[in-house]
Amino acid sequence: MLRLVLLLLLVVAPIGELWVAVQVAQAVGPGWTLLALAAATLLGIWVMRIAGASWWGALRAGRLEGRLPDGREVADAGLMFLAGLLLFLPGFVSDGVGLVLLVPPVRDGVQHVVTRWFTRRFTAVTGPGGTTIWTRSSEVIRGEVVRDDVPPEGGRPPALPPGE
Repeated sequence: MLRLVLLLLLVVAPIGELWVAVQVAQAVGPGWTLLALAAATLLGIWVMRIAGASWWGALRAGRLEGRLPDGREVADAGLMFLAGLLLFLPGFVSDGVGLVLLVPPVRDGVQHVVTRWFTRRFTAVTGPGGTTIWTRSSEVIRGEVVRDDVPPEGGRPPALPPGE
């Protein structure tokens, strides 16, 4: 699966972008094509700066209030940054996807889909020091931990394998 994604990103996408750029250049001329690509690059830089400032502001506000930043704000800033990055990259297909991501309802939809995927895929997320940041369910199953690596009272610890 990873090889297919890498093939698409590194081979197919650039070929598609080049083909679309040639088609646009034939339709409107090479000067207008280069101007459009340069304008999209500048727009991408501007969007990435705004997204970075938004993300940093959410992070600082959360820190000042002694809490983690709001996940929706951070995700929105991340999607805005992705839109800016897609605009920054040369090519009309990536510019189109970046422009679509600038529309707030589209970002909300993408955020919803990614959130649903994340909650299905992961059961828990832990932060520094082993603190739990997020868990899928609050249900607690009581049980007993049985460890084979702990020596019995007064016994010797297990020997380490060679080379450790």
